[in-house]
Amino acid sequence: RTPLSSVNWALKLLLDSEVGTINEDQRSMIARGYETNTKMIKMVNDLLDVTRIEHGKFVYKLEFNDINLLLTTLMNNSELASREHNIQVHLEKHEEIPLFVFDTDKISIALQNLVDNAIKYTLPGGSVTIATQQKGNYLEIKVSDTGVGIPKDELPKLFSKFFRATNAVH
Repeated sequence: RTPLSSVNWALKLLLDSEVGTINEDQRSMIARGYETNTKMIKMVNDLLDVTRIEHGKFVYKLEFNDINLLLTTLMNNSELASREHNIQVHLEKHEEIPLFVFDTDKISIALQNLVDNAIKYTLPGGSVTIATQQKGNYLEIKVSDTGVGIPKDELPKLFSKFFRATNAVH
């Protein structure tokens, strides 16, 4: 991950004109490189997380947190992708949710992945809905979409490493 971070740092310096001016064509090319490199860093981080999970070293930081704030951040993080794909993302809250104990980083990763995949596999003009409902001492969060779905016979593979449904590939 360190070499990728160094490349990102250098590209950011160029984009911010910290080491001299660049023309618009150069800026566009560097911006694409920066975005691609950022995606590579995310992929490496995801693979490192998988390794930590498999080895039982995935540490949780459980404390009282505000899920409402996390959901607002999730919506903001999804805005650009949803606009680019012409997908409507809705947050459906049944009531204001009180503070409760969870690991903000881990829940953020899980929910962002669900929403990103929902956007990715929904055709333009479709929608993604994030619904929350408190059930006693628990909170139910559902991410649903109007996308291609997962064939029933492939559902048992859903949580397999690198699984992708056959219809999603097409």
